[in-house]
Amino acid sequence: MVPAGRAHRGARWRWALALTLGALTARMVMPPAGLAAEEEGVSDAPPYPHLQVKADNTLPLNVRPEPNTRHEPLGALAPQDRTRYAIVGKDAAAETWWQIRFRDAAGRAALGWVHGAYVEAYRATDVPVTWPPATPAPDCDPPLPRFPVLWYGSLPPPFLQVTLDRSGQALSAVPAEAWAGQAGRQALLLNDNRLRRLSPEAFAGLPRLQVLFLSGNELTSLPPDLFRPLPCLRELHLTGNALTALPPNLFVHTPRLEVLNLTGNELTSLPPDLFPNLKRLQHLSLDANQLTALPPGLFRNLNRLQYLSLAGNPLTALPPDLFPNLKRLQMLWLADNALTALPPNLFRDLERLRHLSLAGNQLTALPPGLFRPLERLQTLQLSENRLASLPPGLFRPLERLQTLRLSENRLASLPSDLFTGLAHLQTLWLHRNQLAYLPPDLFRPLERLGALSLDANQLTTLPPDLFRGLARLQTLHLDNNQLACLPPDLFAPLACLSELRLSDNHLGNLAPAFFRDQGLTQMQTLHLGTVRGADQTLIATRPFPSQVKVPAATLARYVAALPRLETLSLGADGLLTHPACAAAPPAASAHAPPGGVRFVAGADAPRVGRPLVANAGPSRDRYAWRWERCADAAGQQCRALALPAPTPSAAYVPGPEDVGRYLRAYLAYLDADGTWTRLPTALAGPVAPLSCPHPPWGLYGDWGDP
Repeated sequence: MVPAGRAHRGARWRWALALTLGALTARMVMPPAGLAAEEEGVSDAPPYPHLQVKADNTLPLNVRPEPNTRHEPLGALAPQDRTRYAIVGKDAAAETWWQIRFRDAAGRAALGWVHGAYVEAYRATDVPVTWPPATPAPDCDPPLPRFPVLWYGSLPPPFLQVTLDRSGQALSAVPAEAWAGQAGRQALLLNDNRLRRLSPEAFAGLPRLQVLFLSGNELTSLPPDLFRPLPCLRELHLTGNALTALPPNLFVHTPRLEVLNLTGNELTSLPPDLFPNLKRLQHLSLDANQLTALPPGLFRNLNRLQYLSLAGNPLTALPPDLFPNLKRLQMLWLADNALTALPPNLFRDLERLRHLSLAGNQLTALPPGLFRPLERLQTLQLSENRLASLPPGLFRPLERLQTLRLSENRLASLPSDLFTGLAHLQTLWLHRNQLAYLPPDLFRPLERLGALSLDANQLTTLPPDLFRGLARLQTLHLDNNQLACLPPDLFAPLACLSELRLSDNHLGNLAPAFFRDQGLTQMQTLHLGTVRGADQTLIATRPFPSQVKVPAATLARYVAALPRLETLSLGADGLLTHPACAAAPPAASAHAPPGGVRFVAGADAPRVGRPLVANAGPSRDRYAWRWERCADAAGQQCRALALPAPTPSAAYVPGPEDVGRYLRAYLAYLDADGTWTRLPTALAGPVAPLSCPHPPWGLYGDWGDP
């Protein structure tokens, strides 16, 4: 009988020996890195792509040195073999042949190819293309500058001696000896011919070619090896042909390609491995085709891509992982498709994107956080969709955004914080929506806004402080709404406003005094009245009096009020006074304070309901008030033009030459009991010279369009 202590020690010794032997055995049987485990019953799948022989195979499977059945095999895999072999590569032509690690007849680790029809592949989505083998880098000339797509007359000097132009010669085929003696050519132009097909040897004899134009022909297909003789090719233009499909390995032999233009063809689909070898591609145009779907990861290997256009296709959806690793992409055009929704993480890797167009789709909603990765975005186009609402804070991450287009949607309301964080926004399109109301603080964060379109909505009123803080706004479109009245000081903050459109509302032709009193001294273009019919429009443009249809007396009044006016458009409504929205206070004469009264400004301003009192303290400045009266349908309304008084006691009545030299303030209204109903505007010294951006912003340019 063995003592208990000795038995316990013996058990511990045998347990330690078993662990040691187990570890050594695991090291001995574990395959080298990339080799499959060769024991059956392994439960965990290896982390690399792998394959197994199909269970119904009854014959050994040959492993060959190349993906071709004519080569002598390197070895064979047993039928119904359950070993998992690591996949290390695939054929560019199709996923028919797999390159694996295996052990040859001598037991040595080797690489070989097996036919995909006899194996089952797993996790084979990211397998690199290893066939055909990479060709040695050719001895190419220094790269030419980017070729001018449009030119007139002779070509620029860098292209004169190296370009062969055969454009517009009605060529229907490329002769076999067409390029004899042209081996040094670096650019070939075959645009606007009648080429319908090309032989695989069409460009043999042009080993130094960098630029190839085949646009405007009748090509319907391309041979798989067409570009094999062109290892130095950098630009390829196939615009305006009739290509319906592309071979999977078409670009395997053009690793230096930087520009690929396939616009205006009839492509309906693209092979998943169309771009495996284009590591240098920077510009890719696939717009105006018939693409209905795109394979996931199509652009995965295009790490240097900067411009990608998929516009003008019938795409209805996009896979979530369509744009992985495109960290250098700066311009992405997805306009004029049929997209109805977007994956939330679609733009996850596009950290350098600057311009994005989603216009002309059928989007009904946008997921929150969609634009969170796009911190460098400058232009965002969402026009011509079916958006009925937008999530609050949708654009908050876009701190560098300069242009935002939301026109021609179905927006009926906007969150008050929609534009929070957009301090650099300069152009905002909101026209042709269904907006009936705007939050008072909606545009407050847009301190650099220069152009704003709100036309063709359903606006009936505007908040009095809607444009507060928009000192740089130059272009404002409010036409084609249902405005029947305007707050008295609506445009007062817009000192730089140069273009204003108010036509086709219920306002008529506002009198010149309305614009003069709000300080719109920079006004150059003004559209008023009902002008839907051309015969009802009266237009005057500088130099006056040429091209004038506006009556001379009327024009003189507007020019006197707006000295920089260049274009005036009036309807057939006649001149109307200002239809104010605010309720009328009592007559001004009953409560007009005497000239020279001191009023409390800044932090000590009278609050609502607090009586107005004179302040004789030494820290208060003296102002002279001049009261004016403005009649409207509701009664009479008071407003004051305040200027610093020349002496502490004398009231000062400004002359015409003084208007606009000092800050103007439209003071709060006086109720019958002498209390304030609005805070007064604080006054300061002389007005600083206007610093308006020049030239004025426009609204309907083609900025950012591809």
